[in-house]
Amino acid sequence: MAEFNSCAKLINDDKIKECNKLYEDLLSKGKDPFEYMLNAQNSLQEHLSESVTGNKKPADLKTIGEIYEWLRDNKIALDDEFREVVDALPGMNLPEKDRSALWKKWKASHNSLVNKKITDLEPNELKELKFELIDMWHFFMNMTLALNINAKEFFTYYFYKNLENLRRYNSGY
Repeated sequence: MAEFNSCAKLINDDKIKECNKLYEDLLSKGKDPFEYMLNAQNSLQEHLSESVTGNKKPADLKTIGEIYEWLRDNKIALDDEFREVVDALPGMNLPEKDRSALWKKWKASHNSLVNKKITDLEPNELKELKFELIDMWHFFMNMTLALNINAKEFFTYYFYKNLENLRRYNSGY
């Protein structure tokens, strides 16, 4: 099962206020917070390319093979992070064996665990769960960087694909 890195301690009310101010400042200056995140992720990947053997900068991915390897490696990381989300979902204060009852339907505690309310989690458990999802977001952004999709293009494609999904649903697809 997942080993928790206790990321919940990374954030507190002062840091939330600081980040909210950055978010509002970006908006007030007409900057896109999503584009800011993509640029920050790209900077992280550029830094890692200098210190991690075999890690390339997203801008250096030129061939289909290089892009495939990047996407594959980040999909593997996404899958691992999803496993950590599932492990954190019941609450990290539960023993590991008890947390697995979420997906092990044959365990005696399965029914009580799946009916547990997310509001029953301790604040740090909820923070930890959210940080695990943010870990997934890092790897998804890496995949976005590999295909050179900026925030505006991402929004455009999302918007029209969302409309198409709704059309399909409404037409009995």
